[in-house]
Amino acid sequence: MSNFRIAPAPSERRTYQRIDVDYRAVVRLPDGNSLPCRVKNISPMGALIEFPEARILPSAFRLTVPDELFSAECEFRHQTGNCVGVLFTTGRMEALAKFG
Repeated sequence: MSNFRIAPAPSERRTYQRIDVDYRAVVRLPDGNSLPCRVKNISPMGALIEFPEARILPSAFRLTVPDELFSAECEFRHQTGNCVGVLFTTGRMEALAKFG
């Protein structure tokens, strides 16, 4: 008989599951510049956005999704290559109604 145990699967940390989408969007930086991007998945709490190439972003900015009539202030959470995870700091109730 062996003395090892199988570790339980890690639990999902997100309160809301993200849904896969492909929305045209714009990041508006605090200095007034805009960067086109795509929203790849979204939930009432945040999103994963993709840029044509890797970007250095500030810790806070506005994400606007024109076709969904949605806009929210965001906080930078993580980045892998040209994809950036964000947490919505405003617009959560609107996001819940649209994407929850």
